[in-house]
Amino acid sequence: MKEHTDSMPPITASKWAEVMRQQVQSEPEPAPEGLRAASVLVPVVMDEQSPKLILTKRTAHLPDHAGQVCFPGGKINAGESVLEAALRESHEEIGLAASAVETVGYLPGVIAAEQFHIAPVLGFVDPGVVLTPAPDEVALILPLPLDKVLNDRHFRQEPIKSKGRSYLTWVIDHDEEYIWGATAKIIVQWHHKLSQLL
Repeated sequence: MKEHTDSMPPITASKWAEVMRQQVQSEPEPAPEGLRAASVLVPVVMDEQSPKLILTKRTAHLPDHAGQVCFPGGKINAGESVLEAALRESHEEIGLAASAVETVGYLPGVIAAEQFHIAPVLGFVDPGVVLTPAPDEVALILPLPLDKVLNDRHFRQEPIKSKGRSYLTWVIDHDEEYIWGATAKIIVQWHHKLSQLL
């Protein structure tokens, strides 16, 4: 995806929507055996002036993933589908009603911390929706312009250590927040699919 400058008009919301609809899967990828199944909503506010991707920053006191930037979502409960879990968690975390989300399809899954398989659900969100962070889980709601968060000039990999092992993780540079790990990988994979049509 090319960098947009003042001399180049930004991609319109209708163009984003057209491309995104072409680059989704009709069914989610199943969690591999031995991994816990989770899902996230990838919420895109289709504001005609500036389409935005919604991320959240988790509160600092949580026992898991404290302070991390992520999509709304979590584990899939018994009897739930990938979609049902993503919508439930989004309502609990940021007050996003399922009725305000148009489900578009599914994005490629990622494995996190060698324990979870995360199935992302792409959804278009009503621009007029009012989001409210759950104070016990979400410190901030972060609406990020699509043309910036999906620009690969901001992508990089850096080494980290976990459980005595070293490996590379994706990082997306942001002026204020540190976006990395599974969230960054979902965005990088998504960019790769979209860039084929943009």
